[in-house]
Amino acid sequence: MSLKKRFAIFILVPTILIFTLILSYSAYFSYQKAIGDANSIMEAEARENSNYIKAVLEVALDTARTMANMFGGMVVSKKSDRIIADMMLKKVLEENKEFFGVWVCFEPNAFDGKDLRYAGKEGHDATGRFIPYWYRDEDRIHRVPLENYDKEGLGDYYLLPLKTGKETILEPYEYTVSGKNLLFTSLAVPIKADSKVIGVAGVDFVLNQLADMIKDFRLYKTGFGIIISNKGTIVAHKNRDLLGRKIEELEKEKSQEILNSARVGKTFSFRAYSTDTRVRVLKSFVPINIGNTETRWIFGVEVPEGEVIEDVKNRLFRTISISILGIGIIAVILIFLLNKLISPIKLIMREVELLGKLDLRFGNERDLTLKRAIEEKGEIGDLAKNLRFMIDNFRVLIVKVKETCNRTSVTGNQISDAVNQTTMAVQQVATTVQELANGSQETAKNVQEVSSAVDNIGNMIEALAQNASAVEKINQETAKMTKEGQVVVDELNKGF
Repeated sequence: MSLKKRFAIFILVPTILIFTLILSYSAYFSYQKAIGDANSIMEAEARENSNYIKAVLEVALDTARTMANMFGGMVVSKKSDRIIADMMLKKVLEENKEFFGVWVCFEPNAFDGKDLRYAGKEGHDATGRFIPYWYRDEDRIHRVPLENYDKEGLGDYYLLPLKTGKETILEPYEYTVSGKNLLFTSLAVPIKADSKVIGVAGVDFVLNQLADMIKDFRLYKTGFGIIISNKGTIVAHKNRDLLGRKIEELEKEKSQEILNSARVGKTFSFRAYSTDTRVRVLKSFVPINIGNTETRWIFGVEVPEGEVIEDVKNRLFRTISISILGIGIIAVILIFLLNKLISPIKLIMREVELLGKLDLRFGNERDLTLKRAIEEKGEIGDLAKNLRFMIDNFRVLIVKVKETCNRTSVTGNQISDAVNQTTMAVQQVATTVQELANGSQETAKNVQEVSSAVDNIGNMIEALAQNASAVEKINQETAKMTKEGQVVVDELNKGF
């Protein structure tokens, strides 16, 4: 793998990993923050709307409380009058268009002690008790006597507050009015005289109004509200087909936690898959405290998770795009810098390759190439300078070697000449000795010639001694040159 690729991998891979980690960290915490912020917003919206629903229901409860106090006061003051009481009830209904009906139900003879007189009369049942019920029928208002007030279940609107002595809001129930099935609740307040419960005053409220009130509620894009009664009846929902059904049908796993949290006055939020909308959603439910009743209702908010994190996804997309662009810019800059960095290194590598081939020739192009590397700043320039210095030293060493070789060649020639002269002299001595051997018989006759020959031999021996001395000197000089040559070779080895 080339040095350029290695540098690119060693720099780009960690850079991409770092960007990935940063993006992952940012995405995770942005997601968590978006969910946390959404839960806070949803709880705030749910609480705000729960207060609105509370105010609407408490108008009815306040009216029932006012009627209870008013009729209780009539009994205590001994001024009970059924005609006046009926007129008052009718007036209350006329002035509160949002009420479906108003009523009072007294215990036997608890209102005026005249039940027997009114038994079977108009507006009364066979008991004669004061039990008027004023209700709307489109634009008209009618009066009838209450029914089933003494039966468990059907008469809970009366029996529960009567027995507990506390304000009560009934679980929603269906009732058909003008051919329409409507969802109702009754808000009832016990009527007391001298701290004794003698009857109940109440207001009937059509809960479909609440569904109308929150139908335009929107959070984010499609988030909607839901109202649930104390025992889990769906009172308001964007899907009207769900009205009157139990929350268990929507929240099979969390329904009990929702109800229990509301009963103790706590908010409950969670994430889940909605079987109704078929997407992941965030849900938040807050309790609705209605008057002095002990039955809390619930206002819930449901928002698709995708809408909550849409901004996060958009920001993440922009961040990823910017990061990719940034990595691209880094890659371009890195390639430019690597080319600038690797180019002189390649030049130096080429010079080292030529040096390995003992090619120390320099020309204009080669000198210019190495000069470009030397002009680089930093370690690369220093490396090129040192390489040039080494090549120059090699060239000087080679010149020295060449000179030494030349000197050795001359010395060798001198040695060869001296050896030749010595050989010739030895041959002359040998010839002379042979002549002496041949002429030993004539020694007597030729004494003078022998004397002359001896003189010649002495001269030759002297010449031979001189030549031998010259040879010794030449040998010593050769040894010295050989040592110098060895030093040059050692220096060359060190240079490599």
